[in-house]
Amino acid sequence: MHDLRRQALLESRKTVSRKAASREASRSTSRVASAQTSRQNSRQSSRAASRYPSDDEDEGNLSDETETWSTGSLDDLADNPESDNVDWPEELADCMQDILDRKRSSVQGREESLSAFCRLAKFHYVEEEIRGSIQDLLAAFLRSIKYEGSVRESVLALKALEFLAVTAYDDTIYDAVESLLTKTIRDSTSGLIKVAAINCLGTCAYFGGTSEDAKMDQMNMLLDIITSDGQSIEASADYGVVTAALQQWGFLATDVEDLEADSEEVVEILIEQLASVDSNVQIAAGENIALLYEKSYTPQEEEDEIDEDELDEEGEGGDSSASGGPKLIERYPAYHDKYHLEQILASLATGRFGCVAGYDEGFTEDRSGRIQEGGENEEFDKKDSQDITTQVMVGFLLAFVVTLPLMLIHTSKIRHLFSLKAVVFPIAALGVVCWAMSANGGVSAGALQATTSKPSSTAVFA
Repeated sequence: MHDLRRQALLESRKTVSRKAASREASRSTSRVASAQTSRQNSRQSSRAASRYPSDDEDEGNLSDETETWSTGSLDDLADNPESDNVDWPEELADCMQDILDRKRSSVQGREESLSAFCRLAKFHYVEEEIRGSIQDLLAAFLRSIKYEGSVRESVLALKALEFLAVTAYDDTIYDAVESLLTKTIRDSTSGLIKVAAINCLGTCAYFGGTSEDAKMDQMNMLLDIITSDGQSIEASADYGVVTAALQQWGFLATDVEDLEADSEEVVEILIEQLASVDSNVQIAAGENIALLYEKSYTPQEEEDEIDEDELDEEGEGGDSSASGGPKLIERYPAYHDKYHLEQILASLATGRFGCVAGYDEGFTEDRSGRIQEGGENEEFDKKDSQDITTQVMVGFLLAFVVTLPLMLIHTSKIRHLFSLKAVVFPIAALGVVCWAMSANGGVSAGALQATTSKPSSTAVFA
């Protein structure tokens, strides 16, 4: 397992300790190069985060530090600022010593040491260097999380714990951290800490040694956060928290074999999140819907018999032979109303997300739980159409009443009749129509849309 992970990290340009290739050469070279300055500069390096990144960048991008690195792109690792750092094993050793020596450290010092640890663990394969200190580091990280000396210290400790879980691949980590992480998610007063704790819990549940039942328990807790829009953990309307919960639910779902029993209910919850005003929430919800549909398909086996009519209806959507993979067949429906879901997703994909994001204005929900499109409901559409008809008819009637006496007064002067009609009638008609519209509060955009784009609503004119 460690060999496979080492190969994957190498392919993503993550460097490996030189001790693995030549322990003696690395030690002698690094000691000679830094004999006079290693100890002195190492403390400065950890306190200044070795300028990868700087303190200002850490403070300014604290929200970025809360995002789980496991959901990022491997392209982020293509630019490796640590590629020329040949002394990273010594720097890591000093950094770990600072982290473990809590009694002699300050909050700021721990922040800088944790930031340096995260940087080194991100760009180097540190499994060999931390192998003998896993439990000590775990205890130190948990202390920083528990006592919350500062928001930044707790966030960095949570992120460092993520790197530890992924790198160490220790099956005891999840049991050691689950209760504290759950408590932090529920009780912390900082939204940033809640987000970091959710990400950390997902990573530890995936890599830290847990059963599928335990993963499902965490996924149910994450669904509670999603369904309540963060209210279940006292983070009402915190889109960062909801986004993190959606991302970690999907991350854990990739490791669950069968989600058939939960698919229908979860898709309903995710459809509601597609109506969020936050684009990150919409994206995470859409990705999870796609994942649930993907998991409803499995490779076709020899004993499977496929009805030709079903193949005609599905088209080529389930045939992955063109890409070199096996043919896929649908084992169960991920959601009962696929057509309706496709309509909502098409609205988002084509940029008409205003009516989706404005869920309360753009959709109505009936007792069956289906979301019905229409902005205002059909009764309001008909009422708006009738209002427009009334306004136009009243306007033209009043215009005729106003202009008729004027034309009768000047009937003896035929030469003025046509010029008078050409001037008075349009002006009077325009004025009366404007008056009628203003008296009714103006014509709403929804009413105009009802008369132009909805034939069923304009049937009242017939």
